[in-house]
Amino acid sequence: MCRRAAGAPFVSFGVVPSDQFSWTRGKPKLYRSSATGRRHFCGECGAQLTVESTDRPGSIEFTLGTLDEPDKLIPTYHVWCMSQLRWVHVSPAEPQLTANTAQAVADSGFVIPRHTSWGEPEQ
Repeated sequence: MCRRAAGAPFVSFGVVPSDQFSWTRGKPKLYRSSATGRRHFCGECGAQLTVESTDRPGSIEFTLGTLDEPDKLIPTYHVWCMSQLRWVHVSPAEPQLTANTAQAVADSGFVIPRHTSWGEPEQ
């Protein structure tokens, strides 16, 4: 779904807890993209901004390419590798998950990293 929504071979996302995310400008439009997911997008230009899924409750994914400074966050793992296009090559040094569901993460034993500039979660 991400590939079609973005019109690109893949999309780079950052992930944060939903309660630590807020919009800094404007009010995005909402699109229910599936039975389990919803996407926010810019009502002016149509850019996809976020994805939320009931498969990953409590988190929100935001597109890195729409940030003011997208170079500040570097992807550290890959998801949905089971549907990767044959001509896309990702770094074998980074974890590659078959899907992006809570079950796929649990099965892999992978822990989603926190970017150092995010600070520690509030207790």
